[in-house]
Amino acid sequence: MKKKDIIKAIKKNEVTIEAYLDLMDDETIVLAACKQDPQNFKYASNAIKNNARIATFVLKEDHSLLGEVGEVLRSDDAFIWPYIKKDIEQLPLLGIALKEDADFQIRLLKAFGPDIIKHLSAPLKHD
Repeated sequence: MKKKDIIKAIKKNEVTIEAYLDLMDDETIVLAACKQDPQNFKYASNAIKNNARIATFVLKEDHSLLGEVGEVLRSDDAFIWPYIKKDIEQLPLLGIALKEDADFQIRLLKAFGPDIIKHLSAPLKHD
C-alpha cells in the first residue's frame, strides 16, 4: 500500500494504527494517525516523540500525553515550560536534565512559591 493510501485509510478509520506500527517513524503517517486519535502518539517511534511539531500538536489535543513525549523534549526548558505552567501536576514528567538543573528549579520556585519544594530534586531541597 502506498503512503498516501495508508494516510487516506487512517483518516477514514478504515484501518487501525496497529496494522502500521512499523511506519510509526514516518512524520506524515504519525500526524495523520494522531489527528484521528491523539492516543496513537503512544505508538510513535522515539524520534517522532522528540519531534516538537508533532508533540505540540498532540499535546494541544490531549495534554495528558505529556508523559509520552520524548526525553529530549521533556528536558527542553522552552518546550516544557508552558505545559508545567498550565498544570503543575505534570512536574514529575520533566526530563532528567531539567530535574537536576538548579537554574530551572529556581525558576520553578519563583513561579510557584515554596510549596513546589516537595517536587524538587533532593540536593536542591537542602540548599
